[in-house]
Amino acid sequence: MKNETLVIQIQDRRYFEETDELGRNYIGYSPDLSDEQIYEAARGFWSLNPSRVFQIDRIFVVYNDRIVLEANLTGLQRIHNGRYYFTGDIINNSEYVGKNIRLNKSQNRVNYIDTLELEDRIY
Repeated sequence: MKNETLVIQIQDRRYFEETDELGRNYIGYSPDLSDEQIYEAARGFWSLNPSRVFQIDRIFVVYNDRIVLEANLTGLQRIHNGRYYFTGDIINNSEYVGKNIRLNKSQNRVNYIDTLELEDRIY
């Protein structure tokens, strides 16, 4: 039974001199990015527990406590050193995008939230 939402917190967009393994030359968020660009910037490389990830309901990409993208997980690929990137389908017209979410204040940018608690955290 799927019962958690995976929340990926991203920071300001920053560029690389060379492309990474996913062919990206930047990661992070900027308000001028399209949904597809946010998805590409946010989908890896994360320290994830594969067995737990495959039990999630959805993925939220969050910037400064605001949900900027929602996606459904379609796959997970290991890159190196326990790091993964996810593949997914962007949910267009998500009811959650643009809303804020209360997250635990930790240094970890990957969070799992019980779906039953989700509505209490969104405002």
